[in-house]
Amino acid sequence: MRLNIKIIIALSILVGCACGSAYAQAAYAGPFGFGIELKGTGANASNSGITTLYAFDNGGTTRLLPSGSLAALDQTSWANGSAASPALKLGAFNPGAGDTLTLFGGSMLTYQGGGATVTASHFNYAIGGFVPGIRLLLDETNINGTVGDTRWSCESAGVNLLAGLTNGTYVLQCYGCAGSSVGNLYENNGGGNFKATFTVISTPRLADLRPDYSGTNLATAIISAAANGITATNGFSQAAILPNGSSEPYKSASSEHGSSPVN
Repeated sequence: MRLNIKIIIALSILVGCACGSAYAQAAYAGPFGFGIELKGTGANASNSGITTLYAFDNGGTTRLLPSGSLAALDQTSWANGSAASPALKLGAFNPGAGDTLTLFGGSMLTYQGGGATVTASHFNYAIGGFVPGIRLLLDETNINGTVGDTRWSCESAGVNLLAGLTNGTYVLQCYGCAGSSVGNLYENNGGGNFKATFTVISTPRLADLRPDYSGTNLATAIISAAANGITATNGFSQAAILPNGSSEPYKSASSEHGSSPVN
């Protein structure tokens, strides 16, 4: 009887050790945070003048922000839209008035264990067709003392997202990808990618017309401005109709000395 008990105990120990060994050797890795860093300027830009890291997957909460970063972390970006198709609204931009929309980079969090390693990280973006991705460099390992948790980031890409765009509403799409010993790891909203929308409104300026500002040119400018929804209150110079019925635009003191009217 004692012999049987010893045999059972021995077998139990062997099985337990085998199971424990198999569990310890199981390799695993994955992403748990992803966001892109943007800065928009202009009266109608969201977070105008503030470099913002927009979090799409925020499983890492504040750990998504790179070490020493001066960017503001927007942790509510995922909720801007719907869970199935989040849509971040970046605002409206008039490049002719000096408005800008710049993509500085992004940040991604990954975990690893059981012998697996994450070796690289990047994200792809598109306004129309996807372009070569922005590489995210190793920023910090074992974040907050959690072994295997790693942050990858880039804040210096400086991509002008308004370059070459005409009037219209555009969709910026992006997704994150990390290479690992267990395969590629994606942050892509279940294959639907993460999305942000913005509008481009290019407007004519009176100063860009002929210096004489003839009645024909002025009328063309006013019609063009009206078609773009531009008024004197949002950046387009307003011309005055003189009391004598002349269609000549109002001339300021500076314009009498050869300068163009203020835009």
